[in-house]
Amino acid sequence: MSVEAAAGRHAVTEAGPGGGSLLWHTNHGRYLSGAEPEAHGTSAARAATLDALGVPATDPGPSWFLDVLTGPPPGGIRSDPGPDGHGLTTLCTLVADLTAGEAVIAARGEPPVAIPLANLAEGNPRAQHPFEPATF
Repeated sequence: MSVEAAAGRHAVTEAGPGGGSLLWHTNHGRYLSGAEPEAHGTSAARAATLDALGVPATDPGPSWFLDVLTGPPPGGIRSDPGPDGHGLTTLCTLVADLTAGEAVIAARGEPPVAIPLANLAEGNPRAQHPFEPATF
């Protein structure tokens, strides 16, 4: 479920039938009129990349999300400073794996780490460990 709020208005969207297959956070409104991204930013182009994604036939797992979210365009949506002068930069990506009960965190330029969601919520970083994608 995605909930957006601005200026006393709100929009609620659910994933699945009647809504999008995938939902993600943006720094602008996607479902609330008047909260659209700025015309010269990269947010709309990156959202179009995500809109075009098909949901994998099997549960994709955190590695699939990391590839998309931390990969460079055109297949990924990582934001890098551009030649047009925009300074937007993806510094960190977090994927919540609710099945495993872990968050996978990829800081820019660093190998991803995993941490149990309870430890993340408690602010206990000692439980983090290198992320090792599941292999089947």
